[in-house]
Amino acid sequence: MKTLFTNFKSRDSKALFLAFVLLLLGATTQVKAQYLPASSYGFTAQSTTFTEITGGTLISAIHTDDAVSASLPIGFTFNFCGTTYQNFKISSNGWVSFNTSVTASTLSNTQSDMDAIKPALFHLWDDLSGAVGQARYEVSGTAPNRVLTIQCKDWRWNYSSAYAATISFQIKLYETTNVIEYIYRQEAGPGNTGGSSGATIGIGDVGTPSTYLVINNSSATPTASSTTFTTDITARPATGQLYRFTPPAPCTASMFPATATATANPTTVCLGAGAQLSLGFTPPVASGITYQWQQSATATGPWTNIAGATGLTYIASNIMAPTYYRCQVLCSGTVVLTSSVAQVVTTVPSTPTVTAGSRCGPGSVQLGATPTTSTNLIRWYQNATGGLPLATGNTFNTPNLTATTTYYVAAGAGGPATPPAWVGTGTSTVGGNPNPYYTLYDGLKTQYLIRASELTALGFSAGTITEVAFDVVAAGGHALSNFYISMKQTSANALSSAWETGLTTAYTAPATFTPTANSVNAYTLQNPISWDGVSNVVIEVCFNNPNWSSGHSVKYTTNLGFNASHYYQEDNNPNICSAPGSGSVLTSRPNIRLAISSGCETARLPVVATVNPLPAVNIGADFDTCIAVAATFNLEAGPQPNNATYLWDNGSTASSRAIGQTGTYYVAVTNSFGCIGRDTIHATIRTKPIVELAPGGTANICGGGEKILDAGTGGLNGGSYYWNTGDNTRTITATTAGTYIVYVTSPDGCLTVDTVELIVNGQMPEVDGILVTAQSASNFIFTADNPLHIVQYIWDYGDGSPRDTGTSATTQHHYTANGNYWVKLFSNSVCGEVVDSIMVTIIGGVGIDDVNKDAQIKVYPNPTYNHVVFLETAEGVTMSSLKVFNIVGQEVFTQNAFAKNANKHRIELNKDLAAGVYYIKIQTNKGIVNKKLEILK
Repeated sequence: MKTLFTNFKSRDSKALFLAFVLLLLGATTQVKAQYLPASSYGFTAQSTTFTEITGGTLISAIHTDDAVSASLPIGFTFNFCGTTYQNFKISSNGWVSFNTSVTASTLSNTQSDMDAIKPALFHLWDDLSGAVGQARYEVSGTAPNRVLTIQCKDWRWNYSSAYAATISFQIKLYETTNVIEYIYRQEAGPGNTGGSSGATIGIGDVGTPSTYLVINNSSATPTASSTTFTTDITARPATGQLYRFTPPAPCTASMFPATATATANPTTVCLGAGAQLSLGFTPPVASGITYQWQQSATATGPWTNIAGATGLTYIASNIMAPTYYRCQVLCSGTVVLTSSVAQVVTTVPSTPTVTAGSRCGPGSVQLGATPTTSTNLIRWYQNATGGLPLATGNTFNTPNLTATTTYYVAAGAGGPATPPAWVGTGTSTVGGNPNPYYTLYDGLKTQYLIRASELTALGFSAGTITEVAFDVVAAGGHALSNFYISMKQTSANALSSAWETGLTTAYTAPATFTPTANSVNAYTLQNPISWDGVSNVVIEVCFNNPNWSSGHSVKYTTNLGFNASHYYQEDNNPNICSAPGSGSVLTSRPNIRLAISSGCETARLPVVATVNPLPAVNIGADFDTCIAVAATFNLEAGPQPNNATYLWDNGSTASSRAIGQTGTYYVAVTNSFGCIGRDTIHATIRTKPIVELAPGGTANICGGGEKILDAGTGGLNGGSYYWNTGDNTRTITATTAGTYIVYVTSPDGCLTVDTVELIVNGQMPEVDGILVTAQSASNFIFTADNPLHIVQYIWDYGDGSPRDTGTSATTQHHYTANGNYWVKLFSNSVCGEVVDSIMVTIIGGVGIDDVNKDAQIKVYPNPTYNHVVFLETAEGVTMSSLKVFNIVGQEVFTQNAFAKNANKHRIELNKDLAAGVYYIKIQTNKGIVNKKLEILK
């Protein structure tokens, strides 16, 4: 019967409707021989007589809709697809299973649902009902030719109570020949054979993936196929119609090769680990083939049969010494082939010798470890337990450290390191089961089975499981309480409704925690779990919350072909983790990422990476300064801790040093750990021009006169002058009162500014000339013509006689000899002087020649952030080459071409230059100029 159920919970009450498809694979009494695929069976159809049985044992459990019987005895040993069985279960929905762990009636006849009931016989698999019928079974005949007949009489097709009995059928199993037959009889009611989409008739084996052999219709001459899984048969087989499935013929000795190769993987294992043995042999399609693995301490025997090792492969576990293995192939109990010998060697790693490391200041530290046994692999870890190796090899360079850190090292053997890998790569999202965080109930216990074949396919080998992770999509539900992960190894190939026991707790979460959405939620196991490399692994996850919610989801993988998840959920059960109900199974499983540290290893030894303090030396930033008078600057490297000593470039050993001239200065500071801190400073100390236009900043000027202002020699030889009058000469002639300012720049770029205030104090003397009156041939009177503002007259008669000085504008002089004489008159006012003569006109004015300026270059921006700087040259300065050096003197940039008619130049440095201080050396037509540049990032 098909019914749709929905899960929901309301605020005030809780209503739960669940349709559990219980996909359980379990164990029945069985013996494995050669696996024979269902597709290897033969098929025939014929007409016979449906002979009803009336005795035997009733199967009343399926006298209803959607039911499955208890485990029932076959009555003899029956071999199906290479495995012998003693028991069966039958469903009211038209199938028989040799998997006696099955608990669901499984009405959906799809190929994927076959995995839930395999190995199985599908005599009429559809949504049938035995509600008006009767089922029974009986064994007839005598050994070794007995026959089990299972009969379902008066079955409805389909389940609805509106229909009368539609069909009866028998399933016959034959001892020794292992033949399977289905026989049918039509009943009076036509039923609704297409109401459930149709039926499947055939057989399916237990392989992974499983194979099948089903017929394409229910006629007298159907065709059997192992590639087309027919699910839509709606016509009732005719009364007396028989479909027979026959296993392959028995084997014979001639079918087998002379030799076969046995292999072990891995061939070297850690003490107590395991290995998988395989027989390189393709068996013939025949029945009666069995296998027996044997072991020995030597390559030549004696050989001992290994109990239960009866397949093409065998998992040898707990290997404690070098062991040899071989496999014998038997045909009907007789040995027809003995394989080659495979050896598995055991190994035990030895404790390594470790070497700690140290450094001064932050950075990487090199640690070392030497294995005692050369074949052992050194593994480095962050922690004393758990986690994946950080690195392998005899040396380990740590990440950059800022403080002393302890790492751990072990010697390993028996397998390489493998990165974490996902078991299952499905892309679908599931919010319900098998989600380990499904919180629709207060509590959830889930077990997941991972087969060893899945792990070895990912490259894993025997080792220690150190991490389990789930791919979380959404995390909108309750925080999880009492969450833990436990694990164990198992030989079970599928989960059943019975819980796996004996697990070891590997991880315990905090009291409550919430998964992180859209991320891999990884759990480093506090108690790593050993894996022998060949066993399957069970992972158990459980939590018990005070309330229910929804909102968590994970990525998962479906249709795994075996029962991979077993879960039980319940409200208000504080003991759900320790005492759950039987639960349900699924062939889906969340994607699980595992980290397995392969092989075995010694106990981890601590190895200390010591970071000693490095003296932090800072004697200051580079500076460029101008001083008016000689001065000294103090460079300070201390105080420093740890009994530091100092050594300066000049050999001095004090913590400080005074400097007074341009240069490069450096110091090395060594502490008690032998760590040396260094710093260098580049100091440029230049002299400012000395300028004094007037003492005190003021001076007098005569009204109507002029005054020469001299800015000194500091701007000569490549320097410059600039006056607020616009002049750029050393001197200017002032003719009016006012404020005069001069800017004097020295050749090396230092600037001095001086100001003078000129104040009118009196007037310049004025005179129109000298009047001469001859008194005699040798006596003359000299008179100043129209004198003004004159307070003193100085007469020079030009004959060598003493000058006359007085306040009179007239003087008289007697010459004692004949000649031409120059008579000069010096007329002085309170603030100035003029000179007149009878023959000479006074000429005034001063010519100031400009002088060439020394090379002057500006660098900007400084510091720079984008590796581009500009250089600006003073007038008359040209550049021919430029080189850039780093702090250790390495040349990192060169440019030899510059525009000749430009005074601004764009320089684009290498973009991969690191942040720091650099020095620029510039060749100009005035000489070499050195500049400092700082690059920031």
